[in-house]
Amino acid sequence: GDLVKNCNTVELCDAYLSAVFDTRGTLMTWTGAQHGVCPPRGMSTAEVWSTVSAYLQQHPDQLPFYASSTSMNAMQQAYRCPANTRAATQVLDRVRDATELVSMCQNPAVCGAFTIGVLDAHQAMTDWKLVQPMVCMPDQAEIRDAMLTVITYIGQHSEALGFSAGSVALTALSQRYPCTR
Repeated sequence: GDLVKNCNTVELCDAYLSAVFDTRGTLMTWTGAQHGVCPPRGMSTAEVWSTVSAYLQQHPDQLPFYASSTSMNAMQQAYRCPANTRAATQVLDRVRDATELVSMCQNPAVCGAFTIGVLDAHQAMTDWKLVQPMVCMPDQAEIRDAMLTVITYIGQHSEALGFSAGSVALTALSQRYPCTR
C-alpha cells in the first residue's frame, strides 16, 4: 500500500526511507531499544528499497501494514544480526541533517514523505513495544500540521541544524504532541 505509493519516485522513496531508518536509529540510541538489523555498512536508500521490494514480492500479504514496519521487517529478514551482536543504529550510508531537511521541505511532497516516515517508524517501534510512545498526534491533526511543527522548531532552534533530520523531527513532534499517561 503506502510503501509502494511513497516509493513511486526516487525522491519520495529516498525521503521516506531516510526518515524511517534515521528515526529507528534515533529511537534505538535514545532508549537502548534493539531491533536486530545488521546490514552491510553504508547502504544507500536505493539498496534498501531493492531489499524491501524483493521482500514485498515474496510477501504481498505485508502490503496493508505500515510501510515502516514492512521496511524494517524486510531489512531484519535480509540482514538479521548474529546472536549476541548489537543491532546497527545507522543503516544508511549517510544520515541527513536538519539543514538538509529544511531544503527537502521546499517541496511539500518530499517534506511530507519524510515526516510520514518519522511518524511511521515511531509508530512501528511503539507497536512492537520496543519504545514507549513519544508522539501522540490528535486524530484531527494532518500531516501538514506535523510538517509545520518540524519546520517551525528548526527555525526556533538553529543549534539543531547539525543534528540528524530524524532526531530533530522526532524532538519537535514529541514536544508539540507529547503523550500523556
